[in-house]
Amino acid sequence: MSPEVELSGVRKTEIFRESIIAKLQSIGRGDLAKPLGTCETEETYLTCKECGTCKTVWNRCNNRWCPTCGPRRTRKRADELAVWTRTLKQPKHLTLTNRNTGILTGFAVGTQLKGLAAIRRRRFAEGWESGSWTLEVTNEGRGWHLHVHSLIEANWVNMPEVARAWARYTGQDDNAIICVKDCRSGEYLKEVSKYVCKCSEMSSWTPQEIAMCMDSFRGRRAFGVFGRAFGQRREWQKAIAEQRHERSKCECGACDWKVETEQMAEYGHVLRPRNRRR
Repeated sequence: MSPEVELSGVRKTEIFRESIIAKLQSIGRGDLAKPLGTCETEETYLTCKECGTCKTVWNRCNNRWCPTCGPRRTRKRADELAVWTRTLKQPKHLTLTNRNTGILTGFAVGTQLKGLAAIRRRRFAEGWESGSWTLEVTNEGRGWHLHVHSLIEANWVNMPEVARAWARYTGQDDNAIICVKDCRSGEYLKEVSKYVCKCSEMSSWTPQEIAMCMDSFRGRRAFGVFGRAFGQRREWQKAIAEQRHERSKCECGACDWKVETEQMAEYGHVLRPRNRRR
């Protein structure tokens, strides 16, 4: 392919995924590569029972490290937060940072999560009525950089107190860097709903770095909500489900689909369009 030819978004994610899989396999970490290798390998056919229109969908691995499924999970999260934030009058975007480190461990990730939970229990956080948080990691050649993006429903955030508490819980100096932005303009969902790391960045890491990151986050959540938002999340998900139901309708207006796997279609001698990615 000529370097001048611009790759489509779908093609880019395939290249990123295959790169990550190959690097993990090169160091014998098939256990981490295998889930990614199952993504987009099987076709499912949906036939509208009303007009007979057929469309093809692909299976998903739903792995957070997958360059295809990771961004999809993020978009779903952003959709949920969009429902919630429409009700907020004083949203604040709080960013909690850490010093870069040469080694990423599960202990370091756990320390971030424990520190975040401890901060929410402090007296200065009593006015934080609800919120969400996302833990993100980057490595741009200067070491691992863990940081938290949090959306908080509060009239005011005491920055000095938060900075001192965050420094204490994460083992940093007293002048830990934090940032608070007023988010009433609405330009914040992209930041507070990020996935753990960018797939384009991960695919450029060494095999050992990729494995180190995946191992460090094993069994750890990278997104959560608290306060009133915890009980409201089901309402957000219900609203999103209704929106998706509308989007899943056929052009004829019906929303009743017959589902067939590729194997069912072949044994039933049903002709379906073929457009394999592999």
